[in-house]
Amino acid sequence: MGSMLSRSRDYGTLIQEQKDRRLGLDRGETFAWKVTMRIRNALLALLIAAGPSLAAVPPLTPIVGAGKWMMVQDLPFIARPPCVARLEGSDINTSLMLNKDGKLILVGGHEDWSMGTGEVHFQLRIDDDPPRVMQASLLNNIMLAPIFDEQLAARLARAKTLSWEASQARIRTDVTGIGIALDAVRACAARQRAAQAKQK
Repeated sequence: MGSMLSRSRDYGTLIQEQKDRRLGLDRGETFAWKVTMRIRNALLALLIAAGPSLAAVPPLTPIVGAGKWMMVQDLPFIARPPCVARLEGSDINTSLMLNKDGKLILVGGHEDWSMGTGEVHFQLRIDDDPPRVMQASLLNNIMLAPIFDEQLAARLARAKTLSWEASQARIRTDVTGIGIALDAVRACAARQRAAQAKQK
């Protein structure tokens, strides 16, 4: 029975790997995709419940020393502060958030966009660096790109500009202060973890 279960498990793994290859994903990308899908599904539920665009303007307060970056103070149906930093732009609104493991999720969106749902690859250019191929999850008018590479996250924190590049569009935006904004998001998340630990 043990060998049969082993063969069955191997066959199941092979089938999954074949599916992943058809999606153009390697193992690391598959993990990132699954994590982003969970985030996307949660936001989709929020979108359905809340009604208005997720890229529309929520209650905001300035982040000291972070230029035009603002901290989102409230989102519908979330009791605690959401720990999301946001930078509004004429062509794209940029947001920073963390997943439950403390990894960065870079979000780009605009209230005028309508992209449906799904997965997409795009190129992210930080300042004048070579473009990096990124994977994002689409949710109506926002795209969520997981940044699980710590070196990339550190480089992003030093950025002055970001360019979102796809086959039909290239959007460049000034993100001065993004490092301080990211520090504020992480500090907010740390306060939440400490508060939750005290309640246990």
